Amino acid sequence: YGEIDDPMHWAARDIRRTAELIELGRQETEALAAQYQTIIGGLHARDPDFHSEDIASLVDAVRALRSVAGT
Repeated sequence: YGEIDDPMHWAARDIRRTAELIELGRQETEALAAQYQTIIGGLHARDPDFHSEDIASLVDAVRALRSVAGT
């Protein structure tokens, strides 16, 4: 078993494709977290007391998403 020098080798292509999918997943996860942050801001501006449970749930979701995404 030797070193793979050819960037078009099937294994090198598979690794690159997997890395691209992981990065795409991170970007989508961060985008969802940003959308939740926008919703949190709107709920907080509207009526923070009435929406406090929803805000807390969304804050937890944002934390979890960002933890998974590594951001």
